[in-house]
Amino acid sequence: MKGSLLEESSFATLFPRYKEHYLRDVWPEIQQALDAHGIACELNLVEGTMTVKTTRKTWDPYIIIKVCLNKKKKKRSPCLTLNANKHKGP
Repeated sequence: MKGSLLEESSFATLFPRYKEHYLRDVWPEIQQALDAHGIACELNLVEGTMTVKTTRKTWDPYIIIKVCLNKKKKKRSPCLTLNANKHKGP
């Protein structure tokens, strides 16, 4: 069953300044992978934050939690690997 969520959920995570260059390089890939799941993302280099939020295209209410947990794991790891097929919907 596809439909939009009633409210927007969002999470922001701080990242260290030394990862700024790396994140800028991979950000288009991150956006593409999250967009496939109806998740919007924003990289704020001034504040040093990554923000993800649900959109009208988000159909899975738990996907934002999965993204948040994955983002926290990736923040600690030296490199980011994306598996866009891991959480495909029906």
